[in-house]
Amino acid sequence: MGQRKCWEIKTDCLMRDRARENAGCPAYREGRSCWEVDWREVIRFLPASQQEYWYSHMHKCFSCAVYRVHPEEMQARVDEVKSFYLDD
Repeated sequence: MGQRKCWEIKTDCLMRDRARENAGCPAYREGRSCWEVDWREVIRFLPASQQEYWYSHMHKCFSCAVYRVHPEEMQARVDEVKSFYLDD
């Protein structure tokens, strides 16, 4: 069996029971875990308000069960998004 996905690790994930094609989370929609997504590409072409929405979620990563299981991978993604946001 392969590595568990983020929504399997985080038992209270809001995406768990949704159809993938309608999911608000790009990672879930693509069948990938949040640490596997290039979030810079996800937010790059969004309107500023939506970029802010995704950026504002980054502080939640540190208390997430997924972060505790994959701290290095998650920190790398958080750092990438922060650098993108701060570069603009």
